[in-house]
Amino acid sequence: MLVRPSKKNPKEPQLVLLDNGLYKEYDPEFRLNYSNLWMSILQQDEEKIKEYSLRLGPTSYQLFAAILTARSWNR
Repeated sequence: MLVRPSKKNPKEPQLVLLDNGLYKEYDPEFRLNYSNLWMSILQQDEEKIKEYSLRLGPTSYQLFAAILTARSWNR
């Protein structure tokens, strides 16, 4: 979203919805594994993080979780 002055009346705000067009639909199995991975991250359940990361493909679950959360594994 972007808020800017309206072109018609600069004193009025205009709300602009931005769409970058980079969205993709994933199959139900991927979505379930991905959401379970995030729940495992939030619950700090290392075994489940490993399980769901491996189901999604990456072999380094610690690196994968760090990339997704933008935090080091030790945090």
